[in-house]
Amino acid sequence: MMQIPTLIQSAKDIAQFSVALGVFFATLSFNRWQKKVGKQQFRNELYDRRLPVYLVFRELLQVLTEKGDDEIKAVFQRARFALIEVPFLFEGNPDLQACLEKVCTRITDSVINNTIDVSTRREDVLYDQDNQRARESEERRNNYCATKLKIQGEYLPQLLGKFGPFLNLSDFSKRGSGTSSTA
Repeated sequence: MMQIPTLIQSAKDIAQFSVALGVFFATLSFNRWQKKVGKQQFRNELYDRRLPVYLVFRELLQVLTEKGDDEIKAVFQRARFALIEVPFLFEGNPDLQACLEKVCTRITDSVINNTIDVSTRREDVLYDQDNQRARESEERRNNYCATKLKIQGEYLPQLLGKFGPFLNLSDFSKRGSGTSSTA
């Protein structure tokens, strides 16, 4: 008769242990799911902040040949401000940072600084009857346009390759640059 209460007690103990174990695994599963959702949310928020940086640099390279000097300068200013965010948004990726700085430097040296020179020369030629100066000014203008085309052709194809791994929402852990993600 003594065995029945012991058996009932053992069954209660096993049931309590089973319930505790079930709650433990349910909590563990929920925590893993929460972590996964948090990572996805973080990736989406990073994407939302990274995309405008890519878009402003793409726009900068596209307006070089499509727009006038004032539009180029306006987009260039936005790109310079976006460049400030690159170390924070792109995990301090030195390759991307260097590429974007090189784009800005090249545009500053070859386009922004020469914009004033070309427009000033254009006004000088209007008042100058010397054909030599007119030919020189026209040659400078042609070199200016060719430089803008060259910059666009050189950096626009590279841009997606540099930004691509950071704008891919499917797998942030695999980067071509060798940096690992903590997300």
